[in-house]
Formats: sequence, structure tokens, C-alpha cells
Amino acid sequence: MSLKVYKATASFPRTEVYGLAGQSLGTCVSIPARIAGGCGRSRDSELVRFLQIAMGSGRELGNDLLLKVTSA
Repeated sequence: MSLKVYKATASFPRTEVYGLAGQSLGTCVSIPARIAGGCGRSRDSELVRFLQIAMGSGRELGNDLLLKVTSA
């Protein structure tokens, strides 16, 4: 997924490099990082919390990409 987001953000306007594109790239990298971090925890409740955060990041990324599509 991250590679697809990198490819998609390459077509964003130059003015968005530090705005929407940067936000999208940071979010797409944080999703698998949160999942991995949760898997390294000792309690199931901690894993669930990290998965919930990753899901929230996924929704945030979806919103970022939707903004790009509707502004095009």
C-alpha cells in the first residue's frame, strides 16, 4: 500500500509536497508501523489499541486522498 501512495503523491502539485502529500506519506508509513508495534506488546489489549490507532490512520489517509481527488 505504501508504494501505491508514494506513486499517487508523485502526481500531486509541487505546492503540496509539504502539505497534503507529506501528510499522506507520513500516514501511510505509520499504519504498518503501528501494527508492528502492537504485535510486539505483551497484552492483547495493547495490540488492540495499536490496531485501533492504525485503523484511524487508515481513515485519515483515505480522507487525504479523497481531498486530492475532489480538488483535482
